[in-house]
Amino acid sequence: MARPGPWTQSEFAALAKGHALSAEDAAAASGRSKGAVDVVREGVCVYHRGSRDTTLLSQLQKDYLDANRGALICWRCGAGL
Repeated sequence: MARPGPWTQSEFAALAKGHALSAEDAAAASGRSKGAVDVVREGVCVYHRGSRDTTLLSQLQKDYLDANRGALICWRCGAGL
């Protein structure tokens, strides 16, 4: 199976808005694998906690989180983003 390309904004938005979804349901909504969803969810938690290591997220994903600050909830820890 071919590896998917980078996340698109619409794929990431589907994941970001689906904080209450299981990893399996989030994978179906975003069109990505459960493993990819798990990695990005971990990256979001690391990013919003202010870590300098933001390698799990693309610039598009970080820009989306910054643009939607206060409107999203972290999937891992439940904190507002």
